[in-house]
Amino acid sequence: MRNKKTIAAILIAVLVVVLGIGGYFVLNKEEKTVISEIPTTQSGTTPDQQTITGQGSDVTQPTAGTEKPEVIRTVSLGDEVTLRENETVILDQPEVSVKVIRFINSPCPSGVQCIWSGQAVSFELKVGDRVYKAPLGNLSSDAPYNVTIKDTDYQTFATFVISSK
Repeated sequence: MRNKKTIAAILIAVLVVVLGIGGYFVLNKEEKTVISEIPTTQSGTTPDQQTITGQGSDVTQPTAGTEKPEVIRTVSLGDEVTLRENETVILDQPEVSVKVIRFINSPCPSGVQCIWSGQAVSFELKVGDRVYKAPLGNLSSDAPYNVTIKDTDYQTFATFVISSK
């Protein structure tokens, strides 16, 4: 009788381990599916290049050694443009670009008084050789262009409008 209980306990333990390993592979497969939903490359690009269509002209930028491709688009001053992390938009102005560095999404918990909401889009405005950083979503007043965030989920995208001052 005691041997039957021991055997049953071992079988249950083995079953739990097998289910755990199977669950890992199922969850790992789902992650790969999500990654493959990143906008697809157009014909003629290699796996280390990517082009996303949108307003204005598109440029494929090689991104050797990085998982997240840098996508560069050209738009006019005043156009709305939606960017993801590590994507860049070039203005049809001489040597002006905006690049999303990262998204910050750490909102203030309910019932707590916070100084800052914990949500921001970190980006850079580059004019010629000068880079104006906005680590918490706000450019310094000496930046020669206004960069307004029109919409964002603070996780995957931000819609910008770049205008002259």
